[in-house]
Amino acid sequence: EALHRIQDLVQRLLRLAPARMETGHCDLQQVFADVRMFLSKRLDSHPLLVQLEQPNLAVSAAPGDFFPVLLNLVQNACDAMDGAEDVESRKGEIHVHAVAGDDGLVHIRVEDQGPGVDAELLPHLFEPFVTTKDVGHGTGLGLALAYATVRQLNGTMEARNGDERGFVIELKLPISEAV
Repeated sequence: EALHRIQDLVQRLLRLAPARMETGHCDLQQVFADVRMFLSKRLDSHPLLVQLEQPNLAVSAAPGDFFPVLLNLVQNACDAMDGAEDVESRKGEIHVHAVAGDDGLVHIRVEDQGPGVDAELLPHLFEPFVTTKDVGHGTGLGLALAYATVRQLNGTMEARNGDERGFVIELKLPISEAV
């Protein structure tokens, strides 16, 4: 019963968050450089390979709002590969691909080479307190907050398992035209 009350409280907090979002210009090249710097030790084991299809690609978001989203996604990819049972997954890379779509959105794909997620869990990954991590190693709030942030930024976020292995998060966010 207590867990249900906490879950309800967190869901209400997530609904209140839009008032805190700032408009802005978030240069993807810079934000990925910041993620690399912040996670430099972890990325020694799991190289972060970023492919931006256009120079100066940016989303309409304050860097302080969008950085935690990307940081969480890259950390989760590292965690998934660190916890993998097979050696090949534990030495995997993180691939990021970003392109400006014809729809006025930046399409960002973050893909790891880890074990993926159980199919039964996929529809619930963005719910508070849902985690694939062992007890004491995750709160189950990271993806829920990232999802809420992306929605507040007028974007979308979807998750799926990779074709052969791994896990994929796809974001779509409004392009920033500011310079």
